[in-house]
Amino acid sequence: MSTKLVRRNKRYVAIDPGATGCITSVRGMQVRYYPIPEDDIDLYNIMWEFEGCPIAVEKVHSSPQMGVASAFSFGGSYHRVRMAATFVANRVELIRPQEWIRGLNIPPKKPNPSKKNRGSKGCETQAQWKDRLVSECKRLFPRLDCWSQTKTLQRTVADSILIAEYYRRKCEGKL
Repeated sequence: MSTKLVRRNKRYVAIDPGATGCITSVRGMQVRYYPIPEDDIDLYNIMWEFEGCPIAVEKVHSSPQMGVASAFSFGGSYHRVRMAATFVANRVELIRPQEWIRGLNIPPKKPNPSKKNRGSKGCETQAQWKDRLVSECKRLFPRLDCWSQTKTLQRTVADSILIAEYYRRKCEGKL
C-alpha cells in the first residue's frame, strides 16, 4: 500500500503580477501579503523570504485595449516577477486566471456592459468583479487585517490570496 505524504503547514506562494500586483503566501490559515514594490532590490528582498517554496505566478498577457507604452510596462512587470520567482523557488508554475477561478468554483466575470447595453442585467464592471473576489477572500480568510484597510488594498491582495489558496489545494490534491 502506498501512502502519499503531505507536509503539513507547507508555505505556498502566489504572485499576481498586475499593475497593482501582490505577492501572497499561505501556510494553513496564516496569510502574508506584500504589494509588489517598484524597486527591484525591494522585490528581491521580499522574494528571498520564499526561498525553496513552490511559487505560482498568474499567467497574464497584454490586451488590445492597452496602449503600446502600457503593454510594454505590463510585460516588463510580468517578466520581472517571474524572474524573481525563478531565482528563489524550488518550482514556478504559471496559472491562467480561468484555471484558478474555476478551481475555486467562483462564477466567471459577467461580460462588461458596452455603451449599447449599459446597465443591462447580468453585466459586471471591473470594480464589481474585484469586489466579488474580495468577498470570496473574506469568506475563506475572514480574520485578515487587510479587510479593515482601504478598498484599494483589499482589491490589490484579493487575486493573489485566491491564487495562493488555489495553488495550495492543487498541490495538496484537494481540488
